[in-house]
Amino acid sequence: MHKWMVVVFLLIANQAFTQLSVVLPQHDSLRKIIYEGSIDTKNNLFESFSNLENCDDDCHNNKYKTLIYLLELTRIDANLHDDYIRLLNIAIDFQYFSIQSPVFFTEGFIDMDEHYFKLGDKKALYKVYYTLADYYYILNDFPNALEYGKRAFQVINQVTENDATMTFRSIISLANILSLCFFNLSDLDSALWYNDKAFSMAEKQKDSIWIGLLSGNRGYYYLQSGDTTAGLSLIETDIELSQKFGLLNSALNSMEKKLKVLINKKKTSEASRLVSEMKALIGHPATDTNLLMNSYTAISEYYETNGDVKQALFYIKKKEVLVQLQSKAKQDERIILVNKYFDLRQFELKSRDEITAYSNALNRTKWGLGGSLLLIFILIGFMIFYIKRNNLLQQIEMQNKRLVEAYDEIEEANKTILIKQNQVLEQSDQLVKVNKQLAELDNHRQNITSMIVHDLKNALYNIIGSSVGQPDRDRVEFINETAKRMLRMVLNILDLRKFDEAKLTLVRQTVNINTLIDQTLENLALSLRNKALKVEVTLSENFVLEIDKDLIRRTIENITINAILHSSGSEKIVFNIFECDKMMVFEVVNWGGNIPHDKQQYIFEPFTQAELSKGEVRSTGLGLAFCKMVIQLHEGEIGVVSHPNEPTRFWFTLPFEVSKQIPEGAGERTFEFANPVKLPDSISQNLPPQLKVLLQYDVYEMSKVLLVLKNFHPLPSDSQAILWKNELEKAVYHCNNERYQELVKALR
Repeated sequence: MHKWMVVVFLLIANQAFTQLSVVLPQHDSLRKIIYEGSIDTKNNLFESFSNLENCDDDCHNNKYKTLIYLLELTRIDANLHDDYIRLLNIAIDFQYFSIQSPVFFTEGFIDMDEHYFKLGDKKALYKVYYTLADYYYILNDFPNALEYGKRAFQVINQVTENDATMTFRSIISLANILSLCFFNLSDLDSALWYNDKAFSMAEKQKDSIWIGLLSGNRGYYYLQSGDTTAGLSLIETDIELSQKFGLLNSALNSMEKKLKVLINKKKTSEASRLVSEMKALIGHPATDTNLLMNSYTAISEYYETNGDVKQALFYIKKKEVLVQLQSKAKQDERIILVNKYFDLRQFELKSRDEITAYSNALNRTKWGLGGSLLLIFILIGFMIFYIKRNNLLQQIEMQNKRLVEAYDEIEEANKTILIKQNQVLEQSDQLVKVNKQLAELDNHRQNITSMIVHDLKNALYNIIGSSVGQPDRDRVEFINETAKRMLRMVLNILDLRKFDEAKLTLVRQTVNINTLIDQTLENLALSLRNKALKVEVTLSENFVLEIDKDLIRRTIENITINAILHSSGSEKIVFNIFECDKMMVFEVVNWGGNIPHDKQQYIFEPFTQAELSKGEVRSTGLGLAFCKMVIQLHEGEIGVVSHPNEPTRFWFTLPFEVSKQIPEGAGERTFEFANPVKLPDSISQNLPPQLKVLLQYDVYEMSKVLLVLKNFHPLPSDSQAILWKNELEKAVYHCNNERYQELVKALR
C-alpha cells in the first residue's frame, strides 16, 4: 500500500514540473525583458523608442511594431499596468501614433484618460486631452476635437505655469485648435473668443510667430463676416510676421486671401504689387501644393479682371497640371498608407492573438501546477492519515471488545430511559398546547378590557350625564343614539371574535341598497343633525344584492360615523354607488382632514387609527376592522384614498348580478339636516365670570366641562343663558368640538 502511494506521488510531481518547463521556454526576448529582465534592461528597452536619430522608414516601422507588441503584452496583465501607461506616454511624446493607427490610438489613450482621472493627475490629463484634441482636428472630426479640447482647458488652471508638460505654446495651440473647430462648425462668436484667448497669451509671451498666425486666422474670420477693413489689417500683420520668420506657406495663404479682397475692391496697383510678391514665393520648393493651387486661382482671377486673358489661362493651366500631379501623388500615397495600415493592423491582431494564447497557456499551466501541488499535499496528508489510522484501528479494536460487553448493559438501560422520555415528551406537548391556549385567552381578555375602557367609557359618561335633570326629547334621543353606539361596539367585538374563530357565517337575503341607505341615515339622524351636515346620495342603479343585511348596514354605519366625526357643519358627506366590472362600488366622501399616507395601510387593523387632531373623539379603531372583516366575507375589497387638500374617500366593493338591478330609484338625492341654534352676540352679558374656565378645556374633557355646567344655575327668566347651557351640553354629549368652541367664545 505504502509503495503504491509513493509511486503515484512521484508520477504527479514529475508531470507538473514537466508542464511548467514546456511553457517557460516559450518566452521570446521581449517577454524575457518584461518578465525576467532587470530594471536597467527594461529602461534601456523603453528609452530605445526615444532615439529616432538616423532612423529610416524601416527602422521606424520596426520600432512601431515593437511598441504595439509591448503594449498588447502589458495591456492584458494587470501586474504590468505601470509599464503599459509608460509605453502610452512614449507613444505621445515621440509621436508613434498617426492617422493610420486608429485602433491603437483610441484604445490606448482612452485607457490613459481613465488611469489619470482615477489618480487625479491633472498634468497628465492635460497632455492626453491636448493630444486627443489635436488628433481629431487633423481627422476633421471637429465635435470630438472640441470635446477633448474643452476638457484640456478645464485642467489648465490646476497646473502650474512652469510645468514642462503644459507650456504656453501648447495652450496657445490648443486655443487655436478650438477656434478653428468652432469656425468650421459655423460658430463664429466662439471661434473669435478662443482666438482672443490665444492672442492675449501670445502677446503676453511676446511670441511673434503665433501673433502672426493668429492674426491671419482672425482676419479670415472677419472677411467671412463681411468686415473687410479689419480683416485686411490683420492679414497684413500675418504676412509681415510670416515673411520675417520664414513661414512661407502661412505668408502665401494670407496673400491669396488678401488678393481676392483687393480684386473685389478693384485696387489694381496694390493687387499688382501683391501678385509680384506671390510669384516670388510660388517658386520656393517648400511651398505647400494646396496653397499653390489656391494662389494660381487667385492670380488667374487677377489677370482676368485686368483683361490679360493670356496670363489668366497660363495660371489656370498651371493649376490643372498641379491638380493632376497632386491627384496621382495622393493616390500613390494613399496606396502606400493603406498597405502600411493593413500591415500594421494585421501585426497588431496577430500580436494580440499570440499574447492572448500565451497568457492562456501560462494560466492553464499555473492552474495545473497548483492543482498538482494541491494533489501532492493531499496525498501526503492521506499517507499520514493512513498510517495513524492503522494504529488507531488496532487500539479501537481492543477497546471495542470491552465496549461490546458494556453495550448490552447500556442497551437495557436505554430501553427504560426511552420509555420515560416518550412519556415526558407527551406531557410536554400537552403543556405547550395548554400554554398556547392560555396565552391566546389572556391576549383576547386584554384586548376586550382595553376596548371597554377606551370605547365604552365616553358612551357611559354621555348616558349618565343625559339622565340627570328633567327628561326631554333631545336627551331621550341622545340616550337612544348612545345606546345604539354601545350596541354596535359590542356587536363589533363579538363578530370580530367569531371571525377569528372561523365561526361567523353570512345570513344572505335580497336587499335593496336604496332602502338600506335610508335606514342608515335614519339611525344616524341625530349625529348628522347635531353637526348640521348635508348628505348627498348618487346612485347609478338601484342595486338589489344578495348580502347579509345586518352586517352590511353596520359596515355603512361605521364608515358614515367615521365621516361624521371628521366633518364640520360647513361641509357635507357624499355617497356614490355605481357599477364597475360586475362589482358594486360604494364610496363615502368627506371633507375632513386627510389621513397621513404612512397610516393608511394600518387603519383597518384592530386598535389602530390615524393621528388625532386635538379635540377629536378617541376610539380603539374596531369599527373599520369590523368593516374589513365583513367585506372580506362577502368576497369584496375595501380601502381609502386620502391626499392633502383633497376629500377623503372610503370605498368598498360587493359582487352582484346585473339581472338584479331595479331601474327605479336611481339618481341623486340630498338630505338637509337642521342647523344648530344660533345664539345672539349679547348672550355674554348673562354669563357669570366663573364660567371662563371652560375656555381652557376641549370637548373631549367631558367630566371637567359637565362639572362646571352642573354648578351653573341660570335664572328661569334668563332664557338666553338656559339656551346657551343646553346647547353647550349637547355639544359635549356629541363630542362636537367645533360647536363647543363656537359657544365658549361668548365667555371672552
